[in-house]
Amino acid sequence: MPSPVADDHPETDPPGFWQLTALGEPFRLLFPVGVLLGAVGIILWPFYWVQWLAVYPAIPHQRIMIEGFMTAFVIGFLTTALPRLLGASRVSLRETLALAALLVLLSVFHLAKLTLAGDLTFAATLLLLFGILGRRIRQRDDNPPPGFVLVGLGLLLTLAGACLVVGPIILPIRWPGFVYALGPLLLYQSYLLPIMGVGAFLIPRFYGLPPKSDFPESRQLPPGWLREAGFAAGYGAVILAGFLLEAAGWLRLGPGLRAAAFLLYFHRNLPKKRSGQPGGTLGSTLHIAAMAVPLAYLLMALWPQWRMAWLHLLFITGFNLLTFVIASRVLLGHSGQSHRFRARLVPVIVMATCLIIAFVARAGAEWVPQGRLPHLGYAAFFWLLGTGVWAAALLPCATQPDAD
Repeated sequence: MPSPVADDHPETDPPGFWQLTALGEPFRLLFPVGVLLGAVGIILWPFYWVQWLAVYPAIPHQRIMIEGFMTAFVIGFLTTALPRLLGASRVSLRETLALAALLVLLSVFHLAKLTLAGDLTFAATLLLLFGILGRRIRQRDDNPPPGFVLVGLGLLLTLAGACLVVGPIILPIRWPGFVYALGPLLLYQSYLLPIMGVGAFLIPRFYGLPPKSDFPESRQLPPGWLREAGFAAGYGAVILAGFLLEAAGWLRLGPGLRAAAFLLYFHRNLPKKRSGQPGGTLGSTLHIAAMAVPLAYLLMALWPQWRMAWLHLLFITGFNLLTFVIASRVLLGHSGQSHRFRARLVPVIVMATCLIIAFVARAGAEWVPQGRLPHLGYAAFFWLLGTGVWAAALLPCATQPDAD
């Protein structure tokens, strides 16, 4: 009886979740961590509404949503995309685990009302990120898109905001009132700049177009790169001026300046013609989220007395929705499902609808003071519902390899 012939090319099992993460795709761990931290930060309001929490949870909520939830997605995207753009070594599993552990730790500190410890841990997280990415920049075979100057500036301003917030606590001297106003502005809103830098690079791809400023691969800075980076830095300086003016008491001019800079930057950097390819659900939702950002700032400039309502238009319908749309593209693209980029994605539609309802309910807490706590509870419910539907449908992609 003939012996079986051995297969020269035996099939191997596809890499598992931890192998994929270790291969330089930190988003696979950090996106789920971000969803978990976001749910923790939001659920504080229903807990307070039903009196499971005795202390008003505004500060833990704010800190966890920015320093935990948003930062997890920002870091997950950057540590996955930037080494590839630079042609540098991938981020290791040890580095990814360190970043994830710090994000969880700072959120635990904020839950325990140890705000100073949480803010210091957040600063340490950003410093570790700078070290990780700085090492890849030194190793690079290529240069990042010039708009990524805004990414670096935004992270630096966020770190500066954290330092200004903790400074008066660590050094109890007589600080000017300007510092107390500027610190939270930078801490909570400086992610506007990475959104601009990454958006100008990614948005054309939703329609099958290259970025407007596309440079050949080169370790040396190609002609025109410095000029485009200078333009980006100029818009970043205008955004910073808006923060400084608002901290100085110019409550209309500061937000208005940020709205103008945001709109002009994208007008200059996005292609004027589309490819004719539909953007699908992701493209349509991206438009809604992108327009919510300048709209929120314009409304702050027109009606500053309702600033808290417009801030939640910025955070929920702007920053949060943009985060989930970009994360959706990353998850689909890295799990071999890029053919769904322009498809109709019901979970994304549900998520976007719920976030819009959540904003309306949260704004209602400002407009109907006697119903404040119920409105906060309703807003939290719809945020959690939309995020839960999105996570159940798309986070499993984090465990699936891309066959290509």
